Amino acid sequence: MQDRVRDWLGAQTWPDVRPSDGWDGPRYWHPYGFVVLRLAVVVVDGWSCRLHLWPNGETQERLNIPTAIDQEIHCHGWNLASRTLVGEVSHSEYEVAAAAADPMSLRAYSVTSAYAVGRSILTGTGDYFTVTAEHRLVSTVTDGPIEIRAGRFHSTHARTSSSEWAATLVLTEDVDREKSLVLCRGRPDSVDNPRGEVTNISTALQVLDDDYRRSAGRDDRWVSSVFIRSRGAIYLVRNNRFPWLWQPIGGQAVASDGNPLETAVRETREEAGIDLEVGRLLPLGELPRDKGEGNVHAWLADFGGDRPAIRTQPGEILEGAWMGPEDWASVKTFGATRQFLRRLVDA
Repeated sequence: MQDRVRDWLGAQTWPDVRPSDGWDGPRYWHPYGFVVLRLAVVVVDGWSCRLHLWPNGETQERLNIPTAIDQEIHCHGWNLASRTLVGEVSHSEYEVAAAAADPMSLRAYSVTSAYAVGRSILTGTGDYFTVTAEHRLVSTVTDGPIEIRAGRFHSTHARTSSSEWAATLVLTEDVDREKSLVLCRGRPDSVDNPRGEVTNISTALQVLDDDYRRSAGRDDRWVSSVFIRSRGAIYLVRNNRFPWLWQPIGGQAVASDGNPLETAVRETREEAGIDLEVGRLLPLGELPRDKGEGNVHAWLADFGGDRPAIRTQPGEILEGAWMGPEDWASVKTFGATRQFLRRLVDA
């Protein structure tokens, strides 16, 4: 797995990628019984981003969601990486061996996807296999990304014992799209797999929101930002979580933070290597967060003409730069960041 893929997936939370209730981007019910939302996010060149919403078995039955029987064991012609954001999912990888063509063996089918018409076609290859071993891993929100390499037979299911829904964030390599295989038993020479229409996801999103709040506990209650200023310029960074945006030093609360000011001091020490005295921080107010609930609280740390030695956190900060108003006006930022920067100019 590429470091960039692993780092980005590992930094994400449910609010970072949660679509709006009225989101009308590309989406469909996969034949294996989960919702695919294709996100217009380019994190690593040559990789696509998707959000998968997994109803557990009881929810599938209650909602009468049709699933493709005996088609869950499959492999792709591309590498993929997945991270669980809400709930629990069970990943299985399989060892297989060639087998004779009998009713107990699994027939291999090649997959031709036709996204424009919303379906995929399975065509028998003439090869048969048997499963010799299964390796299962339960993935939760506290676990890191899981890599599934090209050619590895696998399956994924939401855990029945967990919430009604689970959510995973997936990056897939944009290569070898016609080299997928599906193993299933007792099937005809050709199988048509239509993709179901997703008309309303608001109920699932609300369930996932509630589960995320419970799992986050005292984390992610607010965000604190510190605008470090020297010689009229602000130090802004691009981080792993939102690499397409420039932001001040800062981040969300963790359980040990008693208030937003403690978060600001901790984040400045961790991300920039600067131990700030509380008296140096001048409050800039608070605004609603662009992502997630709660507010973003902001402070100014003005160093005048003495620029501090900034030691950015490896693996977290991708790039940092001193920017004046003419610079930050031309880069992408969160809406709240933009408003705080305007306050600094107008002050």
